[in-house]
Amino acid sequence: MDPLKKRSRQVCTGFAVLAVAAAVTTIAPGPGRSMPIRPRIVKLSTYVNARFCYAVSFPPALLVPRGEAADGDGQAFVSADGRSKMVVWGSWNALDETVPGRYAAALADLKGCRVTDQVLHHDWFVLSGSTVHFRIFYEKQILKCDRWLGLWITYPFDERPWFDLLTARIARSLRPTTDCWW
Repeated sequence: MDPLKKRSRQVCTGFAVLAVAAAVTTIAPGPGRSMPIRPRIVKLSTYVNARFCYAVSFPPALLVPRGEAADGDGQAFVSADGRSKMVVWGSWNALDETVPGRYAAALADLKGCRVTDQVLHHDWFVLSGSTVHFRIFYEKQILKCDRWLGLWITYPFDERPWFDLLTARIARSLRPTTDCWW
């Protein structure tokens, strides 16, 4: 191929890629809202819970901390318009629950919801799906060192393409901050 034609084709392809990228960099998930389509580049901060020794990442530009619970077990994070929410918590395993038992109880609590993803591991589980009110939910619970760590995220269905990827990042970040010492 002629080098000039080859270069011309590369430039045209580059412009086409730029045009497509510009067209998809934002989506409009709701009235008056526009979010980046690339949740991997959203800046995350870390919430650390001293009482139950765990940490989780959250996007402070999207989910604003509402203050730690009075008993110090966790915190809620809410979007400015109140449509998206995240709650994290810790608790002692005082009832000596097992992961399969807690998983079954959480699944039973979701009656009326459409559960689309379920993962049961030896020390954690995940449930996600949608509610009858067209909201997506994601729940993760971890049993570590005789304590439960929990994460609950909910958001409108119309924000799913963007929020699903962000939720995956947040869920991977939930972790104990110390080894078992008690």
